[in-house]
Amino acid sequence: MITFASAAGLTVIAAIATMGETWVRLDLHQTGLIVLSAVFIFVGYCSSVMVMRVGELSVVTPYRYTSLLWALLLGWLLFDEWPTLLTLLGAAIIAATGCYMLYREARSTTSP
Repeated sequence: MITFASAAGLTVIAAIATMGETWVRLDLHQTGLIVLSAVFIFVGYCSSVMVMRVGELSVVTPYRYTSLLWALLLGWLLFDEWPTLLTLLGAAIIAATGCYMLYREARSTTSP
C-alpha cells in the first residue's frame, strides 16, 4: 500500500507539473525506457519498504541517505545538472538530522 501511494502521489504531482506543456508522441525506444524505469522505481520502493520492516533501523537508515549521493552523482553525469546551494543545504539538514537521531538512539541504549 505504501508503494502504491508513493507511486500514485508522484504520478499526480508529475501530471500537475506538466500541465500546459506540449506533449509529443513517444517512439518504441522511449516507451521501453519509461517502462523499464517504472519497473526499477517499483522494485526500489518495494525494497525500501521491506527493508525498513525487516532490518534493524540503526543499520538500515545510513544506507537510505546514499540515495541523496546517487541522485547528485547521476544528475550531474546524465543531465549535467547540479543542485542549487539551497537544495544542497536541505539535503545536508536531512542527513544531519538522521545521523543525529541515530547518535541519540545509540547513546540512549548504552547509558544506564
